[in-house]
Amino acid sequence: MRILVRALQMLKVGGRVVYSTCSMNPIENEAVIAAAIERCGGPDHVELIDCSKELPDLKRVDGLNTWKVLDRDGRTWNSWEEVEEHRKSEGITGLGRLAASMFPPTENFHLERCMRVYPHLQDTGGFFITVLEKKTEIRAKPEDSTKVIPKASVAAVLEELDQKNRDGTGGFLDKIEA
Repeated sequence: MRILVRALQMLKVGGRVVYSTCSMNPIENEAVIAAAIERCGGPDHVELIDCSKELPDLKRVDGLNTWKVLDRDGRTWNSWEEVEEHRKSEGITGLGRLAASMFPPTENFHLERCMRVYPHLQDTGGFFITVLEKKTEIRAKPEDSTKVIPKASVAAVLEELDQKNRDGTGGFLDKIEA
């Protein structure tokens, strides 16, 4: 996302950026687009362009406006708020590398203007394509690190392993004498 945001900053007003991946994962596609637009100040500053009339014969599907996010334990989440509520109620400090920007945006960014080209529709590989236009000068907001569940620190992991070794549930970690 940093590269996309930087590309948008460097454009002249009225300039366009084409963002394309060969992934079908909405976290790598629509979520990145929504997060970039949000960091640049919203749809008043960066707009998704509908290119469907430019390529009328291209068999495509509209971009997604909703999707679920899978955590490292295979649980699915519908929203960042759902993750936060679960963390608070269960006293959990981490659920992998989940971030608020992975989830569908609450604001309407017109993600349906993105294009998904599925392999079975055109006998091609799968592609995600979208065109963004810079409407005004932008100063990107800093990334919000408070909306990311951090990885456990090395010290915390070592402490957990040491505790398992002491109570006999680990057995694989020998104490290192300094």
